Amino acid sequence: MDIFISWSGAQSKKVAEALHHYLPLIINAIHPWLSSADIDAGARWGADVATKLHQSKVGILCMTSSNLESIWVHFEAGALAKTLENTYVCPYLMGVKPSGLKGPLAQFQAIQSDEKGTRALVETLNRALGENSLSAGHLGEAFGVWWPKLKETLDAIEEDEPPGQTRSVEDMVEELLALARIQARAHWSRDVPGDGPPAAEHLITGIIESAFGEGAVARVIPQTNSYRYWVDFENVNVCSGTLSDDLSFLEIKNRFVKLRNQLKLGRESDEEAN
Repeated sequence: MDIFISWSGAQSKKVAEALHHYLPLIINAIHPWLSSADIDAGARWGADVATKLHQSKVGILCMTSSNLESIWVHFEAGALAKTLENTYVCPYLMGVKPSGLKGPLAQFQAIQSDEKGTRALVETLNRALGENSLSAGHLGEAFGVWWPKLKETLDAIEEDEPPGQTRSVEDMVEELLALARIQARAHWSRDVPGDGPPAAEHLITGIIESAFGEGAVARVIPQTNSYRYWVDFENVNVCSGTLSDDLSFLEIKNRFVKLRNQLKLGRESDEEAN
């Protein structure tokens, strides 16, 4: 069974690498995929990630205090949740409480990276294997062997975790630009089986909610050559409209930052919208 492990930032990457190494030792039948480890030299990075996002039915999001606002993690979560009834998406938290998850990430059942949470994650992955799952006894024995080693690794990573910081506008814009370049390079509709970008509406939803800030809830529905959107702020509808599908992610971000400032909602003006 394929598992997509999502990460963003140095500490998150280390957590992802630890899970990538130890999960198959506990359950041999699962196959974790990690972009930094499983892409061959010379391969098209964007296309490989897009393909795995499309194929995976299980996703683990490695969340730390420093990547809660990562647009990239929100994008991968949305792509993994493209068929929510058949997909298990789990934020795996280090130094973060479930209440710290905002926007689309808050809809998923999060677990802590302690023994109780990791055991629950392993048991869920095992159940997802169906007839190929391990017996409860064998799973418990395997977890008992490998958890102390995984815990040692996770404890060392957590000690190195810096205090959470608010991301700068420039940093978020750079991430948006990187996503735009990746999407363009991958040529989603031709390189990935299926129809068009995986869960593009989830990415746009995350961008809108990020632009408005805490208290905003966006809904996005794909239409022919466009996306219809509605935005509620603190449970009151503040705007709705249509976005052309030829807009870049940065243009969408800036449009809603300007709209937020015009409506005098959320945070103060951002430089990129002036």
